[in-house]
Amino acid sequence: MDAPLLVIHDADDTRIGVEQGRRLSGAFGERARLVVTSGLGHRRILGDPEVVRAAVDFVEHGPGASHLPQH
Repeated sequence: MDAPLLVIHDADDTRIGVEQGRRLSGAFGERARLVVTSGLGHRRILGDPEVVRAAVDFVEHGPGASHLPQH
């Protein structure tokens, strides 16, 4: 598969550990971007404004360096 991959995973996800997100993005190498959030858990991540911005940024710019300001 040659498509770029965006993996967004919360460090506080109690259903699926963040290590799974790291492994998945690592398997795709430079075609992937991993965004790790904190405090959102397994479900609240979907509606978080920063997560939405990260997804839009990925669609616009691909897996390379994020064009979002770093916090």
